[in-house]
Amino acid sequence: MKNIQSVEELINNIEKTTDPNWSDLKKIRYAYLETCKCIKKEYMFFMTLYKKIDPSYKYTEEELKKIYEDQKQVHDKENWNKVICRSSSEILKRVLERLGIESKIVKVTSYGKTPEDTFNVHHFFLVANCNGHSLFLTPIADLANVQNNFPTEHFGNFIPYRDKETGEIQYYGEEIKDYIKVPTKDIIETDIELGYAYPSLEEDGKIEYVYSNKFFEKIRDRMVKNKWFYEAITEETEFFQATGINQDLSFQKKDIQLLKNTIKECCKVVGKELSEKKYDYEQFDYNTWLLHYKDTENKKLLSIYNSYVEKLNEICNNIEQDKYQEKEKLIIDKNRLIERARRISSFFISEKELKKEMIKNKFVSVDYISKKFELLFKDFLEEGTKTDFSKLDYNEQIAMINPLINIIFQDVSEQEVYDQSRKGDGKISPIFRIIHYYPVKMKDDGRMNLFFEIKNHESETPYYYKYDLKENR
Repeated sequence: MKNIQSVEELINNIEKTTDPNWSDLKKIRYAYLETCKCIKKEYMFFMTLYKKIDPSYKYTEEELKKIYEDQKQVHDKENWNKVICRSSSEILKRVLERLGIESKIVKVTSYGKTPEDTFNVHHFFLVANCNGHSLFLTPIADLANVQNNFPTEHFGNFIPYRDKETGEIQYYGEEIKDYIKVPTKDIIETDIELGYAYPSLEEDGKIEYVYSNKFFEKIRDRMVKNKWFYEAITEETEFFQATGINQDLSFQKKDIQLLKNTIKECCKVVGKELSEKKYDYEQFDYNTWLLHYKDTENKKLLSIYNSYVEKLNEICNNIEQDKYQEKEKLIIDKNRLIERARRISSFFISEKELKKEMIKNKFVSVDYISKKFELLFKDFLEEGTKTDFSKLDYNEQIAMINPLINIIFQDVSEQEVYDQSRKGDGKISPIFRIIHYYPVKMKDDGRMNLFFEIKNHESETPYYYKYDLKENR
């Protein structure tokens, strides 16, 4: 989120950086994106409204009413950038006015009641004049998308005047008939010009312009057959730690001796797994170590480990002789080394860690879910995005967390969930009937943290986890 001190500063910045020769669409799109980057949802207002916060932290009815009724006077507010739908539309309206774009705020007929039912809360959106046509804009609904650098979902989308099923009028005033719905292709082209969609080098060597939600696709691909979870578990093993691969190694000449020294440490770990034989490591020599364990029953492990050492020595020799003129060859060899290290590490993973189902029934175990959650959840939040997750506000962070949990646990099916009360309702995925989280407001600085509870079968002990949203831990 950009550090802007006032509405006027925001308007001035956008005006200075807008080319007056741009088309109406490009001006509106730029103003929409830049405004959404600088404002944040007044989440305590909505959490109080929908009763999703501890009663000791909620706003009073008077506070709710003051926030709702004062939202038009955003320029007078100290926390001007904490918005609800009305104020976000008002800010964007003022920005567009400075750019010469006419717009009007529209009030929705439906409303929500406050917890004590003292007044009604209506929704608002903005309608901008784009080349003589009406363009529907709902900035507050896109804050999480823009601040996470995702495609927007509420820019130029159609809002019907009457409900298709009931026929009831959806917003006050006359029906807006001259609306336009901007084709996705035009939005992407505009975003490329504005730098909101950014270039990404794909595996086939081509440049593709993408948004940060692209990394969800990459994560989803890596979760096929639990590949990433398996890799994460192997990195925890004593053997993988001994290889030194997970250190910040550049595989340059300065690293050669360090890499060779890891052979001895790896041999110690492998030796313990092969048999009870003891080897004198004071005068370590790999060939004599190999002969020492030649009669082991676990010949498969010894064979894979020997191929790992051969590949490691080959890489060290090639580095020493400057044979890696092409970086691609080094990358291929390094990946082969890591692949062999992972295969060896699999011998050191306990069956319980990979056990998905509980014994005696078909339900997914809490042990499995909690292990996977601990290993993958935090790492994913910093994986491949343009945004700094810890600096986002609560509402925008939740917009990242929900799809991430769904992707991490895409292997969990309806049948593996003990709680079948909401099966097949289409509103909640299976994993969110196992993983529950609750917002907790910290007394010291008022920030929001999350408290996770993982539970499935009644015979299992639930797993609890406190997650610091600002520290990502």
